[in-house]
Amino acid sequence: MRTASPAEYDPAKDCASLQAASDAATSGDTIRIKPHSGSRYAGQNLTGTKTLSFIGDSTTRPIIGTTIISASNVSFKHVEFYNGISDDPSETLCGNYNAMVLKSCGNGNTFDDVIVDGGMVAYDASERVRKIGLEITGTDTTFKNGIVRRVNNSKGFQGGGDNMHIENTDFEQIQLDADGAAAGVHNECAYVVGGNPQVWSGNRFILCPVQGLFFPNGILEGAGFQATIENNLFTHTVNEAPGFSWHNGPSFFIPSGNGFNNVANWVIRYNTFEVAPQFDGTTTTADNNGSALFYGNLGGDFGCGWPEWTQTYNVGNVCGGGSNGQVSVANAYNTSGNPTQSPFYISEGPPDYNFGLATGTAAVGGGDPSNYPAKDINKIDRTSPPDAGAFKYTGG
Repeated sequence: MRTASPAEYDPAKDCASLQAASDAATSGDTIRIKPHSGSRYAGQNLTGTKTLSFIGDSTTRPIIGTTIISASNVSFKHVEFYNGISDDPSETLCGNYNAMVLKSCGNGNTFDDVIVDGGMVAYDASERVRKIGLEITGTDTTFKNGIVRRVNNSKGFQGGGDNMHIENTDFEQIQLDADGAAAGVHNECAYVVGGNPQVWSGNRFILCPVQGLFFPNGILEGAGFQATIENNLFTHTVNEAPGFSWHNGPSFFIPSGNGFNNVANWVIRYNTFEVAPQFDGTTTTADNNGSALFYGNLGGDFGCGWPEWTQTYNVGNVCGGGSNGQVSVANAYNTSGNPTQSPFYISEGPPDYNFGLATGTAAVGGGDPSNYPAKDINKIDRTSPPDAGAFKYTGG
């Protein structure tokens, strides 16, 4: 690794670790990470408060072992973090230790074009082997344009910090094998346990186990929690290896929680659901203030009877019966009993999982003409009237 200001490179500052480079750098420096002479760098700890940018080459992306970042104000770009299994960093950072490939508990950190690779290890009773992919607990953290992949028998993402943004990231090959299932492992592509507010935008949850995006009981306590879920693709979930058969369950799930759940201030819009999400109802009406919005989605039929949610301009949603811009079309989404391609999409399977819209479907122009994200999941400009779901129609 080597440190450099944006304008020059000082060869006297060659360093062997992230921490050594940070110690040698001045706040505002860029630290260039060279590819390792072997296969990868060992696991790392990083502390401090200097504003630093760690950048690898986008074509020869350096690989770093399991890493804990308690430093604040740092950014990483064009880097891969890999499950080194045996090179766990110190447990003294970030409070209680959770086995993970990359953990960020510092504040104000950004990860751009970063890969987190779980190594697809076989089931092992030791959680030091079957690590969580990505864990974020610090505030003001952004993880964008990345990939979280090849996590076996553990979660792709766990955690959540205030003002967290997870954007344009693919969650793929997060899976459960037969040995893990027999041992009672419960894993998802993303398991959110905190963070207010938070944004999940432009992500792809591809063939996740159990759930793609899951907010467990308790996170919704209190009326102040805010979450925006937009422009995401949620494909159907799968059962454990070796068959990876179609799983009978939702990819996006908000469960009930002892009467404390409160979905005021949630916005769920312009997502594509291959199967319907599941939102459990709350036991009180304290959050029925019109602030929980579900609109512009495609295939998002989670049923009626939930007064907490204001549902408008959804294609495939049975509530509203044609009012409020709702379009009730049963085949806008698939079911576990009929895992076949919907006529709404150009293609839904590998290799692209693009779920691009087919010509003439109700989703084209089916979104809210007055309220929509500026771009779709592929960063294509949306125009009014917008298309329902995560993908703008491009003439397919």
